[in-house]
Amino acid sequence: MRLTKEVKEDIEAIKKCTQSSDEELQQWVTDVRQGAVDTPDDFRTDDPVALQHLIEGLFLGIQQKKRDLYRVTDRNKQRHKIRRRIREDKKKLFNAISQYNDLPTTTESVDSVEDLLAAESPIWPWDSEPDTSLGMKKKVFDRVMQLERLIEEEAILLEEMKQHWTHLTRTCRALKDQANVLADDLATQSYPSGLSGQAYHGLHSAVLQKCEEIKTDMVAVKETYSQIVVNGNGGSVVEEDDEDPYEYVSTDASTDDEL
Repeated sequence: MRLTKEVKEDIEAIKKCTQSSDEELQQWVTDVRQGAVDTPDDFRTDDPVALQHLIEGLFLGIQQKKRDLYRVTDRNKQRHKIRRRIREDKKKLFNAISQYNDLPTTTESVDSVEDLLAAESPIWPWDSEPDTSLGMKKKVFDRVMQLERLIEEEAILLEEMKQHWTHLTRTCRALKDQANVLADDLATQSYPSGLSGQAYHGLHSAVLQKCEEIKTDMVAVKETYSQIVVNGNGGSVVEEDDEDPYEYVSTDASTDDEL
């Protein structure tokens, strides 16, 4: 969550440096994304500019598909389709890089496909000035895409944290209810299921022990999750009216059968 804040600050710094509005930055993102979508299927292999555009478009397209793959978590058929298209685009990118590097006019070769995709924002050999309009648009695009990915990851993390806390509170509540019922039965020496008093007391002790283990986990989890949310300024995971780990559980289950 700290990284999300840093990326937001980086985007604000770019806005200030370029004296651009939110709308202008969003248009830059659209321009770069459109360049990836409009990659031509046919082009002149001896045209360095066409190859440059093709390489950039394929690179951006693969990066976008990787983000799409991350978003799709519960549809195997769609994930398979995205992976297949990524493999196809990687082959096209490999061929385009090879063709560009083999041109007589090429003075600086493009990195391999693996090295390009490993870089968050590669600097192309033909970008002599990183701060040109196209270079700045790419930088903004990369930061905005990174921010979107981080926000998605945070949302998934918070949801998983909430589900974990809900599971703990429901388990704790169920164990406390069961322990109280068992304590009442022991107090009245009423033992259903044909169990003896000693066996029933053993069951009650086991439930109490499990309840204590869950309560200990809840204390640690609550402290950890609260720190994550506070540091990230996110929504609350642990609600105020959620289960109190220290709430009373009846342990008075002494009976004559214990003697």
